[in-house]
Amino acid sequence: MKRQIWSWIVSISFLVTACGANPNSAAPSASTASGQEIYASEDMTDKLYVKDDSGFDLFEGDAGESSPLDETLSEYDIMVSSGNAYDVEKAVSAAILHKNKDGYLAGECLGEGHTILGTEEDGDLVKVYLLAMFGWYQFQDGNLVKCSGSGAIPTVITLRHEEDGHIIMKKYETAKDGSLFVPSIKEMFPEEYWDICITYSADRVRELTGQERQYARAYLDKLGRKAEIGDYSDFEHTILTEAGVSVEVSNELSGKENSLYNFPSWIGNQEQVENGIRYRYEKAYDPQKKEVIYSKTDLRTNTVVEEKIFNAENAALISHRNVADRNASQSEAMLNLLTGVTMEAVEGSAEAGSVKLRLLNETDLEIMFDESYEIQEYKDGYWHNVPYIIDNWAFIDIAYSLKKGVPQEIAVDWHAFHGYLEPGRYRIIKDVDDFRGTGDYITYHIGAEFEIKNRSE
Repeated sequence: MKRQIWSWIVSISFLVTACGANPNSAAPSASTASGQEIYASEDMTDKLYVKDDSGFDLFEGDAGESSPLDETLSEYDIMVSSGNAYDVEKAVSAAILHKNKDGYLAGECLGEGHTILGTEEDGDLVKVYLLAMFGWYQFQDGNLVKCSGSGAIPTVITLRHEEDGHIIMKKYETAKDGSLFVPSIKEMFPEEYWDICITYSADRVRELTGQERQYARAYLDKLGRKAEIGDYSDFEHTILTEAGVSVEVSNELSGKENSLYNFPSWIGNQEQVENGIRYRYEKAYDPQKKEVIYSKTDLRTNTVVEEKIFNAENAALISHRNVADRNASQSEAMLNLLTGVTMEAVEGSAEAGSVKLRLLNETDLEIMFDESYEIQEYKDGYWHNVPYIIDNWAFIDIAYSLKKGVPQEIAVDWHAFHGYLEPGRYRIIKDVDDFRGTGDYITYHIGAEFEIKNRSE
């Protein structure tokens, strides 16, 4: 249970200073990239406490370090400290980030801006009246762009002071939309703030935007990178229809499979950090060849790891290649080269999650094999490696001997590694060793095709 709590806390605890320094605070800060890259300065003094039903933990410091708070409290959420001083500004920043981060399409870096209009105290409770802004930022065409978020939103946050000085967020309220906007303002705010909330000025919006972008600037500093910061509308974008592609084809490409989800809607590129690796997703148009090209590049090596090319006149897929496909194609020439050692799928045994194999050694060689295997699917004219659905996968390290003239049947169950496969044409590849002595062997690859006819689990 401890590990589950810690994972959840890490996902929230970066929120105090998600992209960089809190614009309203002079204290040093940490910064992260949406839970994927973590940038924490050694001189960090901001600390964020998070509580769920199982108790407290502290992000900055040892995993086992506990909060001084009473673990029997029924409240849940955010408590902020800076050394021994606890302040409302940091609690408000943390609350805005935490309450909004899951409500918008996530980018790489997030930030907030707020103006506190006033506060009301009632015992240990503090009601904070404010205008709040939130934004996710993403690298687009080399610029750090606000890709999702809000404008200035009238907000009321209720905080509670603990005896030891901690501040706990109790309630987070925002003005309603549409025809309910004005009535909700009058219900939530004292009359002295009605005009400010209903008709706030452009200057106030610029102030909040400036605060929000300070997070983005601090994030660039952490990366050691220079870029223009702005909204999508601040930069030029050319879409396919403006380049000569028909609306019908453009719409069809926009509605294509989920693999195009991370690509930009315009002709250009945007970046995504995946498992600590930065990729560039780019859409290009070749007017001479009448092709729309989608490419994914590993920016560590500037290597294209995946590419899809579509016909710009009918949206038909022309080609789809990736690193795994190239490896699969390269292994084609190395498959079944050991004469007299064969493997076949037992007829009728292939199911969505398993298959039975029959191996046969008709040579005088001492053939050894183990539990490992690789599954590939044939589609679009190529063999594609079937991806794993888990990160930490491993095969049992056991060696088996394949005796001469003695067929050996084995069952391969892959559903834990690959899930249940869709109907289609597949093959399984195993390594076998021509074993001659300790450290003296030659490895060969043998394969067997099979067909999955339905996806019954």
